[in-house]
Amino acid sequence: METYGLTYDYTDIGYCRVQYYYVTPSGNKAHYCLMEDQSQVKMYRCSQDGEADYQIKLKENCIFETPPDEYGKELYACFLGGI
Repeated sequence: METYGLTYDYTDIGYCRVQYYYVTPSGNKAHYCLMEDQSQVKMYRCSQDGEADYQIKLKENCIFETPPDEYGKELYACFLGGI
């Protein structure tokens, strides 16, 4: 099974989200974020400018890079705890 490594991009504390991207085999960037939504952290597909478009289900073969900052780590841990 192919794995998808999601690379940490940045933490946006103002919008309660952690941004990630995945580089497709053709070289394009696909953007994702983990975002707080009514006391839960959910995964979203994002536009090229980082805006959350729609919620998606986590694929079992996705590997997330851990955010380096404390707030990002907290959101990431909440997301993993809620799966």
